[in-house]
Order: sequence, then C-alpha cells, then structure tokens
Amino acid sequence: MLLRCLLLIAIAAGLLSAADSKDIHRTFPLDSRGHVTIDTYKGSIRVSTWDWNEIDVAVRIEEDGDVFAQSIKRADVRFDASPSDVRITSDTQSTFFLVDGVPPLYHYTIKMPRTASLRIKDYKSESEVSDLAGELQVQTYKGSLQLRNHAGGLVVSTYKGEIHADFAAVTASSRIETYKGMVDLRMPRDSRFDLHTDLGHNASLDSDFARYLVASNSRGGPELRLKSYKGEFRLRAH
Repeated sequence: MLLRCLLLIAIAAGLLSAADSKDIHRTFPLDSRGHVTIDTYKGSIRVSTWDWNEIDVAVRIEEDGDVFAQSIKRADVRFDASPSDVRITSDTQSTFFLVDGVPPLYHYTIKMPRTASLRIKDYKSESEVSDLAGELQVQTYKGSLQLRNHAGGLVVSTYKGEIHADFAAVTASSRIETYKGMVDLRMPRDSRFDLHTDLGHNASLDSDFARYLVASNSRGGPELRLKSYKGEFRLRAH
C-alpha cells in the first residue's frame, strides 16, 4: 500500500511540474531558389517567408509532459547546410522507444526565402506555412497543415492528416494523396487548372468549380491531382 501511495505521489508531482525545455537558434545563407528540408516527428512547424537570401531557424525542444517523457538532455537538432540546400533534422538520439520513454516535442519557427522550396517530413506535427512562392512538399501520417497565401506547387501525402490550403494563385501543378484525411483547398475564382481525380467509393469531392469545368475536367492550366480511398476533398472559390 505504501509503495502504491508513493508511486501515485511521484506521478502527480511529475504531472504538476513544468516540463523541461531548451532553445536552439541558427542562421544560414540560402539562395532564393534553394531547398529546405525539415525532418521531425511531433510538435509544431511555423514557416514564414522574406526576401533575404537567408534562413533563420529557432527551435524549442520540450518534454512531452507525459509521466514517461524522455529527457531532453540527449535531444538535439542536426543541421546540414549549404547555400543551395539546408536540411534540418530532429534528433532524439534514442535507441529504443519503450526504454527511453516518450520522445520530446520539437517546435520550429523558421523564416526562409519566399521563392525557395520546402519539404516537410513529419509524423504528427501541426504545421503552418505562409506566403511561400516555391514548391511545398509535405509527407505526414496524421499531422495537420495550414497553408496561407500560397503561390507555388503543392505535393502532399498523408494517411489521415488534415490539410487546409489557401492559394493566392494557381501557378504550378499540385498533387494531394490521402487515405482518409480531410483536404480543404481555397483558390481564386478565376483559377485555371486541369483536375484529375482517383477517388474510392468512400471518398468524396465537393467543388465550387464544378459548374465551370467541361467534361474533360480541364480549364487549360496546371494539373491538380487528387487521390483518396475514403478521404474528403473540398475545393472552394474565393
């Protein structure tokens, strides 16, 4: 009984105590047409753009808050940088999940050139990307993406993530594939694109553009490819 009480007290103390955290900040030169890759597991990613040939990366690493949270002492971020290519990787340096505990959260705040391209490889982070004119590629299992004022191509692969994308203009081909996620795309009403769909019986597409499309689903612009087994697509005009 005494051992059980002590265990409950220790658990309660762990839950009430503030989680440990540490901050990392790095800046690198990056060409306006360069490439950025972020490889992470969970947490958040906030990306905004500017007109400087430079990338600024701020990261806060926090304990998950779980009773069995992994210490952040071994957590780090690995940078592989050149003027044309910057790769950023969350590194917990763990060897075995069940032994080491629950991995920490990585919270990224990044500023990068507006016309550079970005790739996000993730498991379940919350991502926000604003004012990007280069291509965005996102691979996530069940993370979310909020895309604002986008003017480049978009390539997304997700199992059950939630995608909200607001396009300033449709200027490049896009491809979105989800097994059972929800995808909401908002584009200017006068957008021109060739729509190609591969939808399973349980998937759905609700489009404001349906009345403008001819039988071939073509409006003489970049390709927009949508594929899903039982996900939900919404195309909205603004």
